[in-house]
Amino acid sequence: MTKLTPADLAHFTGTAEWYRHGLNRRMLYTDGVQYLAEKGGAYWLLDKIACLQTRTEDWGRGISGLAIARHG
Repeated sequence: MTKLTPADLAHFTGTAEWYRHGLNRRMLYTDGVQYLAEKGGAYWLLDKIACLQTRTEDWGRGISGLAIARHG
C-alpha cells in the first residue's frame, strides 16, 4: 500500500478500460478507481460502495459520483 497524493490521481480523466466489481456485477469502475484500490489499498472502499449500490431503482441511472472527505 502506498500513500497517494492528489498529484498521483490527477492524470486520471476518462478511462481506457472498465473494471467490473466481483460482488456487485452491475458496478463498473474506471482505471483511476482501480489504481486507487490497488496502490492505495482501498479495495475495502470498492466493496463498501458495491454493497451500497444494490438498490434496483439505482440500476440503469448511468454514472454515479462519490465524494470522499477526510475528517480529523
